[in-house]
Amino acid sequence: MAAQMRLRTMIGPVFAAVFAAVLTVAPPGVRAGLADGMVAYDQGDYDTAFSEWTPLAEDGDAVAQGLLGLLYRGSPGIAPDFAESAKWYRRAAAQGNPHAQYNIGVIYMRGQGVARDDVQAYMWLDLAARGIVTQADGTNSASRQRDALAKRMTETEVGEARRLGDAWEPTAE
Repeated sequence: MAAQMRLRTMIGPVFAAVFAAVLTVAPPGVRAGLADGMVAYDQGDYDTAFSEWTPLAEDGDAVAQGLLGLLYRGSPGIAPDFAESAKWYRRAAAQGNPHAQYNIGVIYMRGQGVARDDVQAYMWLDLAARGIVTQADGTNSASRQRDALAKRMTETEVGEARRLGDAWEPTAE
């Protein structure tokens, strides 16, 4: 239970709920690796968390890919590597993981580990806004970020980002 509370603080209540749901339907090997990684992370054993999640991520598990993106963003015990973080978030986002879509959108918006690209940032943030449940107070951080980003974009850029988002289809990564 303590691990779940720290997870909620670390990655947000919606992602924690999704993570818990995935654990109930994932195959036993995946479920064990994800859960063992979370326990290790909660205990400060980042090397074990990394070693549990890496094979799952490499095999295409979007949750594990998103968690590696989080680790590479600069979690305790892991040196920040924004390019590697972007790689894993992009792979998870491509599969339709809305939290990874949000994170890769922010990465493109800031140019962390990738060239800054407002069109890509807007597209990913818009996709995330569609998939992330709005908070009880009516806020949705993805839509807030997307709308703030739009203020520095031209109408043509926003239109291109919307077209890309409308044409987007999830793919296996």
